[in-house]
Amino acid sequence: MGEALIMAIAIFCGWLLLDVVKTKKITKEVLIQSAFVGIVAGIIWFVLGVLLP
Repeated sequence: MGEALIMAIAIFCGWLLLDVVKTKKITKEVLIQSAFVGIVAGIIWFVLGVLLP
């Protein structure tokens, strides 16, 4: 569970950084998109960790 949380935070930060570099500003939409991608990545990482021990 901890690895999935760390992965989700890392993906969120990376996606946010890429969007900020691309658009040159942080908007509410960029934050929501980055959070969504981070949550989905965390869930997928957790599921893979459960299915592939």
